[in-house]
Amino acid sequence: MVYISVMADVVNRLPQEDTDVTEPGRRERRRAETQQRIMGAAMGMFSTRGYAETTVEDITEAADVGKGTFFNYFPTKDALLLAIFDSVRQRFVELEANVAKVTDVRAEMRDFAHRLLSSMVRSPKMIRNVFGLALTDPVMGERFETVFRQARQAIVALLDHGQKIGQVRTDISAAILGRTFQQFIFGTEILWSFTTGENLIEWVDVVMEIFWNGAVGSAKKGTKGPGRE
Repeated sequence: MVYISVMADVVNRLPQEDTDVTEPGRRERRRAETQQRIMGAAMGMFSTRGYAETTVEDITEAADVGKGTFFNYFPTKDALLLAIFDSVRQRFVELEANVAKVTDVRAEMRDFAHRLLSSMVRSPKMIRNVFGLALTDPVMGERFETVFRQARQAIVALLDHGQKIGQVRTDISAAILGRTFQQFIFGTEILWSFTTGENLIEWVDVVMEIFWNGAVGSAKKGTKGPGRE
């Protein structure tokens, strides 16, 4: 009896698995998955219908969740869009954090642009809507500014790194190069949003190639142009 009593006491002192550790982790994963599903569905709806024309009901139907579930994560449709902005900003935070590991700045800039474009559903209507909101709604404008400032900070850090390892020209500051690059990309997206039948990624590649030829210096040999092997 003493032995049984001692063993029972030992078992009771062992860490509890599912209830204390596993379940909270599962709940957090499920919550994150549901949030991402709602955000993904919203991006899809915004791209086809436009932001203003999309309702919360449209989003919940596309995400296959109830309205109550939606409001557990986002109090309003605007709050959802702000969360999407924050998600994009986080991508640039991660880019900046890994700058020191980059060995090919040109390839990293191109690959990052591709990853970002592929992960976020884009359409001409959506881009016009987002830029319109950023220009007319103070809250959206402030959050949008936070995103593009973080984007510029990350790109400047990457270009500065490129200067230090000899892949980017040093007669122009990384800050100016970064701002110029951002103008290239934003301008490309806006023009694309008012043009039909064009591929955004292809145009981003063309613009990046032109920028890169200038960033490294036009006299540098061996730089590939659009469509070249």
